[in-house]
Amino acid sequence: MLTFILQATKADNFKDGIYLGIAVAAAIALFILSKKFSRKG
Repeated sequence: MLTFILQATKADNFKDGIYLGIAVAAAIALFILSKKFSRKG
């Protein structure tokens, strides 16, 4: 996983790597939020 991120940052399409990181962070955030909401429900 880390090697893939490093390769993405080294690649010419640096913006794609940034967008990928944002997408992964958003997915993790949504996963954590869904767990918190499921506990309340």
